[in-house]
Amino acid sequence: MAWTSIIENVQLDDVRADRKTRKSVEMYGISQKAIYFRGEYLPISEIERVCVFPSVYRPHHSNGRGLPVFKLRIDYGQEKPLVLIFEKERNANRAAVLIYGRNRNVRIEQYINPLTGGTTKDIPPYLW
Repeated sequence: MAWTSIIENVQLDDVRADRKTRKSVEMYGISQKAIYFRGEYLPISEIERVCVFPSVYRPHHSNGRGLPVFKLRIDYGQEKPLVLIFEKERNANRAAVLIYGRNRNVRIEQYINPLTGGTTKDIPPYLW
């Protein structure tokens, strides 16, 4: 499979070697240099900030209740952020911590629920 960068002018030198270092978090691969998803990758060096927040997934845009999920919003200097969907909160938080561990310039933003005032759990406070 030919992996392509979602940023046109930022490519990795050896994708195959980098993919060997990846750790799987649900359906995503996070390696030393990139996040891999659906045949594409985002270089971790380009990530500016991340935020984990609860959401709902509605298959086929149905009007039903939907499935509770957690989203990881990744801002990387483009107009639209990359949003990854996780089934479990601890996996979304683990992905955020893995990204931070590979790029210490990444800012992890704490999500504050507007209804309850509660915050995202399981991300060490020193990473915010």
